Amino acid sequence: MRITTNKKLTVMLDALRESVDEQKIGVFLSNLVRPYVVQRSLHAGYKAMSLDVGHEREANEWTQSDIEVSDTENTWQF
Repeated sequence: MRITTNKKLTVMLDALRESVDEQKIGVFLSNLVRPYVVQRSLHAGYKAMSLDVGHEREANEWTQSDIEVSDTENTWQF
């Protein structure tokens, strides 16, 4: 199990302050870095899920099952 924690990073760049509103620097940096971090995390997560044979079998059975919706009762019937 991987536990993530938020860390505060102080960046002292005068050019950044000139380019980006001071209140929005954190959002700017987060948006800049997020694609590199999230992509790897998602890829690793999906890979780990695909290796879980039991979960994959259960998911496959569920997607292949016959599910009908009753119009009169508006409930799911399996």
